[in-house]
Amino acid sequence: MSRPVAKYALSILYLLCLLLQSSYTIATPDTQSSALIIFGNNNLPPYEFLENGAPVGANVELWQRIGEQLGRAVDVRLISWPDAQQKLLAGQGDALTLMSATPQRSLRFDFTEPTFSVAFRFFVNTAQLAVFNEHNLSGQRIGVTAGGYPRLWLNDTHPSAQLITVDNHLEGFRALLRGEIDAVALLEWSGYYTLHKHGITSISAKPSPFVRQQVGIAVPKGRPEFVRQLNQAIRQLKHNGQFDKIIDRWAAKKVLLLSQRQVQLLYGLVSAFTLVLILLFALLLIARSRGRRLEKEICFRRKARAQQQLADLVYQHLSEAIMVTDADNRIININPAFSEITGYTRAEVIGQNPRLLSSGQHDEAFFQAMWHDLNNAQTWKGEIWNRRKNGDLFAEQLTINTICDATGKIHRWVALFSDITDKKASEKQIWHHANFDSLTGLPNRRMFLHRLDQEIKKAKRSGLHMALLFLDLDHFKEVNDTLGHAQGDALLQEAAKRLLSGVRETDIVSRPGGDEFTIILSEISDLNRIEQIAGLLLKAITEPFELDQETVYLSTSIGITLYPQDGVNIDNLLKQADQAMYAAKEQGRNSFYYFTPQMQQVTDSRKRLISELRDALHHNELLMHYQPIVRLDSGKMLKAEALLRWQHPTRGLLDANHFINTAEETGLINELGAWAFRDVIRTKRAWQKAGHRTVPIHINVSPLQLRKQDEVNKWFELLAAQTFPDQSITIEITEAVLQHPDTTQIELLPAFQDHGIQVALDHFGTGYSCLTCLNSFNIDYLKIAPSFVQQVKADSSEFILCEAIIVMAHKLGIEVIAEGVETPLQRDLLASIGCDYGQGFLFSPALSPSEFENRLRLTPAQL
Repeated sequence: MSRPVAKYALSILYLLCLLLQSSYTIATPDTQSSALIIFGNNNLPPYEFLENGAPVGANVELWQRIGEQLGRAVDVRLISWPDAQQKLLAGQGDALTLMSATPQRSLRFDFTEPTFSVAFRFFVNTAQLAVFNEHNLSGQRIGVTAGGYPRLWLNDTHPSAQLITVDNHLEGFRALLRGEIDAVALLEWSGYYTLHKHGITSISAKPSPFVRQQVGIAVPKGRPEFVRQLNQAIRQLKHNGQFDKIIDRWAAKKVLLLSQRQVQLLYGLVSAFTLVLILLFALLLIARSRGRRLEKEICFRRKARAQQQLADLVYQHLSEAIMVTDADNRIININPAFSEITGYTRAEVIGQNPRLLSSGQHDEAFFQAMWHDLNNAQTWKGEIWNRRKNGDLFAEQLTINTICDATGKIHRWVALFSDITDKKASEKQIWHHANFDSLTGLPNRRMFLHRLDQEIKKAKRSGLHMALLFLDLDHFKEVNDTLGHAQGDALLQEAAKRLLSGVRETDIVSRPGGDEFTIILSEISDLNRIEQIAGLLLKAITEPFELDQETVYLSTSIGITLYPQDGVNIDNLLKQADQAMYAAKEQGRNSFYYFTPQMQQVTDSRKRLISELRDALHHNELLMHYQPIVRLDSGKMLKAEALLRWQHPTRGLLDANHFINTAEETGLINELGAWAFRDVIRTKRAWQKAGHRTVPIHINVSPLQLRKQDEVNKWFELLAAQTFPDQSITIEITEAVLQHPDTTQIELLPAFQDHGIQVALDHFGTGYSCLTCLNSFNIDYLKIAPSFVQQVKADSSEFILCEAIIVMAHKLGIEVIAEGVETPLQRDLLASIGCDYGQGFLFSPALSPSEFENRLRLTPAQL
């Protein structure tokens, strides 16, 4: 096929690609009741991307075909790459496309056979093509997309490069043309596709890819049958040629015709040798008689035939495979080694196109680079993946040479290749054994030290913090001694999985040896996040380990050190993390300890507060104060809010702001809330027995308490045992309960009103008020937040907002309480716009039970 015709055909194919539209939801009326949910990347043309709001791409068509093979409807959803992984791990989908199988990912996912082989190249300004050195990136400004593999690979291998995040491929090329960056690191196919689509001709790719990856389909662990079905569907699509058709439509794929210079030289040598013999015999025949000339000519022919037979013998017995194609991309000759490697006989391949060997592992960009080399240098050398007749993939070391005729036109392509599959597998296995722990699959000490060095450099470059966690399993030796090493190994494997599930994918978990683990938390902008992660890891390890017939309980001690606060080199950081770990063990194990003194002081203070708060429950240090709520139109006290106080033995009387957040974080809020409810009931019962008038009491309830239905049922039982009138108790909840309610909370709110308990919505107006929730839930009172009330002035925006809230509430049959009233002006303004109740220091501070009881002795007229 001539070059102009080939280019014309490619253009037609490419236009068809642009016109092709694919639906992401494949409706099939078959056996399954629900569609397979597949997640993918929303910005990776031409594999998968959104075009005019509709998902398209080669991988979309592939999933269409897979769905037809499986008899299942398929719903492929394109979102950001990090969100796709999180949703899959959260159990919201069935598979994730275009994902490489790394050791850490293999602990979370199972992978199918590869569907694509992707390579990454540096794209640079054509004028700088010869100047840009991809092997020395020190100080170079490299554009990368967020979350992409080029970014991760460059971080590990070229930490001195300056990585600059670009939103997408096109924005990266525009930044390159503006001179803002020196190169863009992108997928080959994606880069070429974007350049061609937008008509950019002043950007070129470096000839050789800097890394190549096999990508397939990721499936959450525990679905081996699903993985088997996917593999079967993928093989069938590749076998019947549908896979290649998809590639052709989206990539306008050129089919490679192979050639080989060694065979050309071999035949050339034979021809040259024959020519020399002819000349020699011609000279002899001229010098001698014509009779002798005939005799010599016969002898020459015999020798030439022998030489030809020798060349054929070499061709037939060469251990490397040879394939010769003509100018029309048709195979015209092979040697036996070709059949031995590929499984195809001579009769099966003669006249065929070389694409019958295609594995589908290489994209169009790979072949474009190959053709670039062939067109310019008339030779190409490299590694390529092909497929045998039985469907097995194999790697080959390939050399292609071009043979031209006397006019300079292409006459033949000759390919010489050898099978290097076993060699590559051995190299990969050797590298993996040298860098990863054989038991857990985590990086070993050697790889960990390499990664730590890279993360230190990255943290220095970015200016962000990095944390090193050193973990040691408490009492692990006892498990080994009592249950044996086999059970101990099983425990270490499960512990590794739990640690991986407790960190981000960008964090690094390793096992240097024994029962020790190390974790590198990279790019930490919020130091509080370190403590949260450490807490999750402690909780994960304390969950029981089920080992055959045994249940084992374990804990871990964690030492934490920070870069650059605690040290700037590997030795110091390791030493300090180790010291902090032993300090955690000395503190009683099952805890974490900071090497940094300042952070440790904060942790110690928090631990002390938690311990003291637990003691307060048992030492009768808690008490309730009561703040009156008055009717604004009459000034009479008709209600009160119960407020929790802590009579601390050394710090004096503390209000709830000093400890309520810690109580919620640790779960103590449930015990505190239960105590507060019981104490209010006990106090009201005492007031009733003393003959005082009944005043409804408001009690604050945390959203966490509403998740404990058994505990709330106890409140109902306790209240039912009293002789209080209805609506003697009102619970105050925050807007968060209504904006994100779980099932238990939705069921409990109506139950409160069924038991004669009213509901007040506290601090209304802060954040994003859930106005639509007021119709969905029966709310009795709205409490306007103090931040609004204390800013109320005539004609102020706060005054207008308060008036709007009051009008809206009254329209819905809800009464309004203004919190934080401190001045007569605030009281009068609120009363003028119809506010029902007021609460604040203008009327009274929170009173002790005895002080509030004195108020109850007063008659309404005295109030």
